[in-house]
Amino acid sequence: MAHRTAWLLRVNRLYGRADEWTRGYSFARAFPGGSWPLPADPSRVSRWETARTDVPYGAVVRYEELLGLAPGLLTSAIDTVNRYVTPAPGPLLSRPGPDGGPPGQRTADLLDAVTSRTVVAAADWDDLTATLTARPGLWLRPGDWYTLCERLLTETVISDGTGWKQRFEAFSRLLHHPAAQRHAIAACADAAHVPDAQALVETVCLLDTSAHADAAHHVLAQLRDPVNDDAFHGALLACVRKLAHGHFTPEQAGAVSAVCADLLHDTSVRYDDARALAAVLLGSVAPEDLVPSARAALRRGLPGTGGPPPVPADPWLVRRVADATVAALPREIPRFEDAVLPVLVREVLYAPVSDVRMHAALLLAATPYRAPLARALKTEVVRSPGTRLLLRLLTALRNLGADTERPWAERLVLHPLTPAPVAGAAAQALGHLGGRSDDTFWTAAIARHTPLPGSTNRAGVHVLRGLVYALGMSGDTVRLAGLAGSRAQPDEVRAPARWWGRVPAHLRFGAPDRPDRCPPD
Repeated sequence: MAHRTAWLLRVNRLYGRADEWTRGYSFARAFPGGSWPLPADPSRVSRWETARTDVPYGAVVRYEELLGLAPGLLTSAIDTVNRYVTPAPGPLLSRPGPDGGPPGQRTADLLDAVTSRTVVAAADWDDLTATLTARPGLWLRPGDWYTLCERLLTETVISDGTGWKQRFEAFSRLLHHPAAQRHAIAACADAAHVPDAQALVETVCLLDTSAHADAAHHVLAQLRDPVNDDAFHGALLACVRKLAHGHFTPEQAGAVSAVCADLLHDTSVRYDDARALAAVLLGSVAPEDLVPSARAALRRGLPGTGGPPPVPADPWLVRRVADATVAALPREIPRFEDAVLPVLVREVLYAPVSDVRMHAALLLAATPYRAPLARALKTEVVRSPGTRLLLRLLTALRNLGADTERPWAERLVLHPLTPAPVAGAAAQALGHLGGRSDDTFWTAAIARHTPLPGSTNRAGVHVLRGLVYALGMSGDTVRLAGLAGSRAQPDEVRAPARWWGRVPAHLRFGAPDRPDRCPPD
């Protein structure tokens, strides 16, 4: 990850808005100041940008300041991706330690705020949990720990962009805090037992970062007897890292292999990549921990187990997307050829584990590549349509897209020939793309996918659930209330709409991460 951190800093400097910062000398001369009061020189900047020296937290913040980036854009991306690739309990981008004295007034004020109905911004969660991490002996009442964790979890699953990344990292810190971890795990486990809750994939998968025995227990519970398909998929994703980092006992790893062996022959699972995940997991279990059915599946060979084959990587498509992205940038940098960009594009489109695809997109979204890359990806997939590749693109657009991609996603939702899985992914993407959809779209989309009375065709329900998610992310409480009380809607649609209605306003609108959201009711 050190090399990708260095790459992130370099491409932001070279392709940012200011021409003057492309010259390392000019950038280094202006670097002292703000969050970095120490001296700097071209050699130090070069060492940071080539991963020869670890970059400190204050230096990354200074990049944000000098390059005119939104606060937290780079630090949150580095924290989130570091957390995924590193088994260590703390982020590689360490914050300055406390001075050894008692907690300051700001920490006390934040603790009061998070255990009340006061609005708390994502940056405040970042500051508070960084302080708690640096002071593992800081005492809170057990009830306050659970209240804090439960609130942060809810805010995380309804956040977007930098605000989501900051809250996600904040919650991950609590999962490693000696006093908070049991309460953070319990908050995830309790939320995962609410069938109508949104983002259950994320809620269960969050437990992959914790080595605590309780986390392994709850992941296995959702693997063996999931509350719904989302919770099951989250458990599968959690097992990827938990197996890699040795969080399971041999008996638990064997239980995972048994579920995966069965899954390889199960065509009823909604997620297209579930069987691909099962194959990845079977290959990660130690041979001595495999149950007999898993050994038999491996002997038969994973590619022939009856599930869909992996999406075949097209190196020419990856190269065209990377070249089109670079060609759309504001300037050409002599003697600089970005070897990381095509690697990340390949991961976004073809990595078998969806979390790997997501983290590649998160890193790219924190660079000047974001907008031209989204356009290039959309152009290529429209030129060579395929359902599974289109699903990958729509998932990537949740991090890479903007208001310019919104009309395209709306057309996919409304077009009568769009496959239901694609329309559902497009509907969910609307919850993350900029801008707002008008009343005409929402009325037409809901009517288009609402099942007729007595119909047994349930294809539209998945799309409607995606629309509910998009409405919730945009804060449209009026339309959500209408869906929650509509007799024309199946319970699978009314229930998540009711869930959004139960989220308190100070959580739904606490941090202005999405300025286009509806105002508080």
